Amino acid sequence: MKRPKICIFCGVKGNISKEHFWPQWLAAYLSSSTAHISELHEGLAKQPAVLQRRSERQGSVVTKKIRAVCTTCNNTWMSAAETKVKPIILRLLGGSGTVTVEEASSLAYWVALKSIVGEHASEGTALTPPQERHAFREQQSVPYFFRLFLAPHLLQSDSGYYRHSTTIFRALTGLSPPLPKGISRNIHATTFLVGKLCFYVTAIRAAGINAALLDPRFAMRCIWPLPNQPFQLEALPPLNALQVQVISRSLEWVVQHPAVKHGGPLTPEGHRAA
Repeated sequence: MKRPKICIFCGVKGNISKEHFWPQWLAAYLSSSTAHISELHEGLAKQPAVLQRRSERQGSVVTKKIRAVCTTCNNTWMSAAETKVKPIILRLLGGSGTVTVEEASSLAYWVALKSIVGEHASEGTALTPPQERHAFREQQSVPYFFRLFLAPHLLQSDSGYYRHSTTIFRALTGLSPPLPKGISRNIHATTFLVGKLCFYVTAIRAAGINAALLDPRFAMRCIWPLPNQPFQLEALPPLNALQVQVISRSLEWVVQHPAVKHGGPLTPEGHRAA
């Protein structure tokens, strides 16, 4: 018999719902393809990642669901976050409007929510510790180690998701700080498209690594840490396909840097894998 799943936010066992990664109210802004493809690539230490699993599912990408949160969380505070951000995103998708600092805060919280849920799309690749997820729910605040960016893009695709997570450290003695129980990653970079909007999320929990290491090389608006004044998204030059690819694959190049002593999965004990 399988153990009941535990909600990643409140810790309640069972009653797990299927959370839509792309909300259904975005369906009109996303492609209506009849199928979508998911792939899992893994690499050991600094070796290139290779394809481990590939699946094609019926329905457009807007049907993608992740079993990670309970029905109560889904229908209460998570639903409230969706309701709050919906008019902001729809206005941005319409191509106009100034984003206030308060609206940037709501947008950042929603993007962080999607990022944390997305960590659990593949088992064993989560980065955000349980205590930080619980604080995210209770205090309604984005984790301090997150950095969130936004820009318009010119890609033909209007939906897509790319996440690279791993474990790195600089000291030969190993991880600092140690990974908490149930967590096997300390750095990740996630890029996802929502219509003509490109969101980029980074998180680094490794000592001696600059928090801005994975910042985008191209013009993107930082929405966490919060901007200190309103901004207009249309003032940014849209990202082209090559720029989105470079941003998405930033962590791959970081792992190859000579200062990184290890980049790859760890054994359950938290030591370097052989």
